Amino acid sequence: MFNHKTKLRKYRAEIFYIYLLHQQLSLIIIAPATNVSGMKKEVSEPISEIGYYISRLRKAFTNNVHRNFANEGIEIRFDAWLILLKLMRSEKPLNQADIADLIHRDKATITRSIKRLEQLDLITVLLNEQDKRQKIISLTKKGEALYLKGKEQVNEVIEVSKKDVEPSEYEICKQVLDKMYFNINSK
Repeated sequence: MFNHKTKLRKYRAEIFYIYLLHQQLSLIIIAPATNVSGMKKEVSEPISEIGYYISRLRKAFTNNVHRNFANEGIEIRFDAWLILLKLMRSEKPLNQADIADLIHRDKATITRSIKRLEQLDLITVLLNEQDKRQKIISLTKKGEALYLKGKEQVNEVIEVSKKDVEPSEYEICKQVLDKMYFNINSK
């Protein structure tokens, strides 16, 4: 039985990249396409395998970001940093539903991250005066500084992941995955 490392040694992989989560999160998909002798190998993967590769890549990416964050003393997780990213890029404070939509998570999932960010004084959370059920979230100066510190670490992981990848391969992968995304969401 082959383990994963053996399979990767046996096949030279074509490396594709995804540029997701609004210009900051790059993901890599590795799909064996040629064997050691350089002969083309037919790639007929079921869509579930593509999902596996995307999931595996996301996990590897976030694990590397978390390691970099820990080494720099950044005490938040990558998903929480994405909230800082969206607040930093927004010209106005956002509500929880807006943030959830922007980072492709549900409101309940980001509630914990928002509470943690507020405890660390990285964001402020105020009640909306027009609708008391909504909370308005904005970035503090401390949050801006942590966002910038985290951005360096995220960019470092992105650059490492792009090693030995041609810009044309990267662009093709982005286009294909974008089409797949819109195909799935247009139902």
